[in-house]
Formats: sequence, C-alpha cells, structure tokens
Amino acid sequence: MQIEQLACCEPAGVGLALTHWSTRTLAQVAACAGIVPHIAHSTVSLILRGADLQPHRSRYWKTPVLNEAFVRQAAAVLWCYERSQSLFEQDEVVLCWDEKPNLQAVQREPRTSMRPGQIERQEFEYTRHGTVNFAAALDVQTGLMHAWCLDKNDSKHLCPALAKLFGHFRR
Repeated sequence: MQIEQLACCEPAGVGLALTHWSTRTLAQVAACAGIVPHIAHSTVSLILRGADLQPHRSRYWKTPVLNEAFVRQAAAVLWCYERSQSLFEQDEVVLCWDEKPNLQAVQREPRTSMRPGQIERQEFEYTRHGTVNFAAALDVQTGLMHAWCLDKNDSKHLCPALAKLFGHFRR
C-alpha cells in the first residue's frame, strides 16, 4: 500500500529531479525511505500492475478559457456552420481553414504485413525530407478538401494559394 501511495506522489516531492517514476527508482526510494528493507523493481511492477497504476504514463490536456471574446468568436463561427446551406443558396461559401506550419516530411520504409503469430512490423528508422508548411481548406457545403504545401510560412507564399482557392468558387 505504501509503494502505491509513493507511486501516486511526484518524484520531486521526495527530492528527485524526475518527471515520472520508473519501477527501479520506486524500488530504490522505497528501500531508502524504510518502506521495505529491499524490493526488486519487478516486484514493484507487479504491485503497480495489481493496483492498475501506470506512473510512467501521462496525458496532456488544455482547459478552455471561456472568456467573453472566445464565446463571441465561437458564436460567429458556429453561426456560419449552422447556416451553411442557406448561405450557399445565396452564393456564399463557408470554408474551414487550417494550417500546419513546419510539418516534418518523413519517408518510412515499407511495413512487413501481419501474419499468423506475428504482428505487423515497421522499421524504426526513416528518411527526413525537411519540413513543409501545409495548408488546407474544407468546403463545408460540399465536403471537398483543398490543400497546398507552401515553400514558406509567409504571406508571399500563402496569397497565391488563397487566390487559387477563391478562384475555384468564382461563378
């Protein structure tokens, strides 16, 4: 029980400059703290598994800040989505725009397919081909996606892509 409690504390709380526990570190700290005279890290692993604790894992999240400006902006966007059909009937187009600047362009080796008794395998190494600036627009009414790889993430390279996008909708 004390090892489980220790695993639920942050390592910094016992003076360690670590962000996450390992079973080896937990075993060492448990012995130094006098919780047990000696314990193997594999035993610590069994204790943690039995308690369904995974101190080596974490997950990020972002708590939204629902201030007045955010609510106003979200309401304007949602208004467009809710009325995309009636806007389309008035020759208005609703686009959803996103960009991923400096996205790594990597080339992976071919995978080895799964076979009975053997899982799919993927080579760990890959070839880097620099970065790309990816931009995409979704036409909400039709579901069509338009995408570009821009040489640089600046207005000089973005404006021609936008001109092509808007040219597509001219009637």
